[in-house]
Amino acid sequence: MTEPSANTSAVPGADALFQRLERWAKNKPNEFSVAFLQDLKLNSEDFTFAEFFRLAQRGAAAFRQAGLKKGDRILIELPTSPAFAASIMGAFYMGLVPAVIAPRESRSSATAELEWRYQLESFRPQAVVSTLPAVTEENTLHLAPEVVLSASPEDAGVRVHGSEMSYVQFSSGSTGSPKALLLEMEGIAFNLEGMHRWVPVIETDHVFSWLPVHHDMGLFGTFLLALYAGAPITLADPTLFARSPLMWFRVLQEKGCNATVGPPSAVSGALHLLERRPPEDLDLSHCERWLIGAEQVTPNLIRKFNQIMGQYGVPKEALKPVYGMAEVTLAGTIPRQRRTQRNERVLRKDFEQDSKAVLAPENAPPEQVLEWTGCGIPLEGQGIRIIDADDNELPERHVGRILLDSLSLFTGHLEGDNIVPREGKWHDTGDLGYLADGEVFITGRYREVIIKNGRNHAPERIEELAASVDGVGRGAAFGIFDDRRQTERIVLYAEVHARFMRDSEKRDQKRLEIRNALASAHFEIDEVQIFPRGTLLRTTSGKIRRAAIRLEHLQQVSKKA
Repeated sequence: MTEPSANTSAVPGADALFQRLERWAKNKPNEFSVAFLQDLKLNSEDFTFAEFFRLAQRGAAAFRQAGLKKGDRILIELPTSPAFAASIMGAFYMGLVPAVIAPRESRSSATAELEWRYQLESFRPQAVVSTLPAVTEENTLHLAPEVVLSASPEDAGVRVHGSEMSYVQFSSGSTGSPKALLLEMEGIAFNLEGMHRWVPVIETDHVFSWLPVHHDMGLFGTFLLALYAGAPITLADPTLFARSPLMWFRVLQEKGCNATVGPPSAVSGALHLLERRPPEDLDLSHCERWLIGAEQVTPNLIRKFNQIMGQYGVPKEALKPVYGMAEVTLAGTIPRQRRTQRNERVLRKDFEQDSKAVLAPENAPPEQVLEWTGCGIPLEGQGIRIIDADDNELPERHVGRILLDSLSLFTGHLEGDNIVPREGKWHDTGDLGYLADGEVFITGRYREVIIKNGRNHAPERIEELAASVDGVGRGAAFGIFDDRRQTERIVLYAEVHARFMRDSEKRDQKRLEIRNALASAHFEIDEVQIFPRGTLLRTTSGKIRRAAIRLEHLQQVSKKA
């Protein structure tokens, strides 16, 4: 166990972010601060530190003119753009409580409408900034991005100091619908300070990010972190990356960026394209920090990264697997600086039978070995515990549930007008792992959440949607890690009425119906298997044994291999 440090001298105050922005605008007003890429030709709209601060004041002026006041909630639904920056920073300037969500136009219509309704009902905003109209409460203000950008910075007024509830971050929904988590500005500043010092990100860096700004890695781990550190940052909307993943490498080279962030699935896909279509004269030797997180990072991906990126000059110590989550603002652990990534080979037998990470000898056959990736040590001032099913503390190299304690933990969550406080000091992450020499190794999840391409899926939601299809009953959804794609495949076992099991044509048609129904709700299912009703494994009380079904599936796959 590691306990939070008793030293609080490095804990910044609630106003630390804006104090730093004001400092940069005053001390280096004409230096480059933020660039928003506009197209794949890498044209951009650039702002100096002084111009960016005025951009924040424009947002504040627009909200002040609209009659908003300290503590009001504002929902921001915009792509990565100057309008987004003006809205989020203007909200902080005014002491409003913003929440950022994915633009509906970037999502399927079925998913967008469902999530939009949930976000409105749980957040209850006084104002919405969006390019699209929506049906909300009669007293909810609607502001177009043009209105935010056209306001005069001189009308911003005096900056309002932080409110108790400073930001609402929607979790990814591992236990059902995503929760509206309450983050206080002091906790946000604490997490930014920890990343600033331990990643580190400093004024002489140049960061690049295409991550969505509604995601904690995109918002806190790149955009706000660079602003906090006074480092220049180039931002691209994720739709540009989706159109051309290789633009990631082009931007790093042509803009001279030396730090970037991404999830394993995106890194793997981009590396695959780079291997198939190697560009000429690509030099990334200046790229010193490549943080990777949001999904489990594997030793195979690290080896692939070093093999391919090493050809373009990227040093081995550049790749930095990190561990974090929305509930702790973002960062939980960060790898030690200037150190090559640490992987561990452990004996499969000891690991599976006794949950012990016993190091395997170098000559151990591959089938007897499991391999795990270290995700670094907790940020200074954060604590971590590994416990068993009975909440007993476990020693090093024993696998158990991971608990975190931090000043940056969410303080509760919103349910409409009600605030539900967080219970207890330690937050149960839902993840499994162990500690070795103070470093955290993530080995899995006990809450059965499925993570595909950086998005969390609750199996219960997939099963519920599948059951809405005619003739479909109980089901079990689970994830199987795909080493080639570096993300999970979603597998669904579903029970159907006997009339759909009579011949192969009807079975194929029913599988297609299930897949299409889930696809319309933005669930990309990789494999659907159907069975007669009553055949899936159950507990004595009649509950579907999802974990046992997943294990049975893995055993079947292993036999076929």
